[in-house]
Amino acid sequence: SILTHLWPTRVKLNYIPRHGRQKQRAPESCDNPDEVTYTPRQNLMKVLFATPTPPLLTKPRPHHFIRGLARRGHAVHLLTQVPSKRLATQLSEAPGWEAIVESCSSIDHVVVSKRRSYAQCAVSTLTRTPLRVAYCRSPEFTLRAQQLIREHDCDVLHVDRERLAPAFSALPLPKVLDATDSIA
Repeated sequence: SILTHLWPTRVKLNYIPRHGRQKQRAPESCDNPDEVTYTPRQNLMKVLFATPTPPLLTKPRPHHFIRGLARRGHAVHLLTQVPSKRLATQLSEAPGWEAIVESCSSIDHVVVSKRRSYAQCAVSTLTRTPLRVAYCRSPEFTLRAQQLIREHDCDVLHVDRERLAPAFSALPLPKVLDATDSIA
């Protein structure tokens, strides 16, 4: 394989982070003293993870992204939209929510009612704004993201779904866009 070609000595990797690696030699009792392990430093990056729906097991992509980032030592701060306060209180019973709570440093939600979302869609039919973008548009959501970025001193913003991208385009930090609902 290409890994053995580039790395001739036997290497055990927990994961390979791009920044902040801590190189540790294997203990003396190890069979192969040339074995090297890389372990994560705690909180390599502070990530604000914004998603239009709670990342439950029914939405496995963001769910596993969050868990994977946390497992690698990053501090993940989740910001999500919910259609009602009642649904926000029921999240604790949802499949996979417990794993998200364990993985995130903080969890915030903004209530964006379906009635408001539908009204925004109706208004956007007169413009060139895609309905998906209009449905998720929320000044409160953008404002809360700005507050969390300042409060937690976030290094990067992970935007889950392209429909949220316009809301965060003016924020002054690097962004990662997961465009799984690519609007073509």
